[in-house]
Amino acid sequence: MSNNISKTQVFNQIAELQKNLESLDKILFKIQCVTDSQSCVEPEEGEPIPLDYLPDVAMEKIKAIREIVTEREKTINKMLDFYLKLYQDIENEEKE
Repeated sequence: MSNNISKTQVFNQIAELQKNLESLDKILFKIQCVTDSQSCVEPEEGEPIPLDYLPDVAMEKIKAIREIVTEREKTINKMLDFYLKLYQDIENEEKE
């Protein structure tokens, strides 16, 4: 398998997946913030986000978004596991 993909390519893919997970963490924070209150202060920006909405509709949207983000996180974790295994396999082949 290492003939088709290099260790560097696998490492770069792992790094990209980790960036995606960090991005998902920020999204999940914002979703939780909206769930908890009608306004939110983002840590890095410090400005409140006003939320004018119909609470029932907003909560359903929030639940749907949370499910999508959670599933995406699971998918990225599975991909990360795959690439880590691939990286280890390439490394083991190089030692032989």
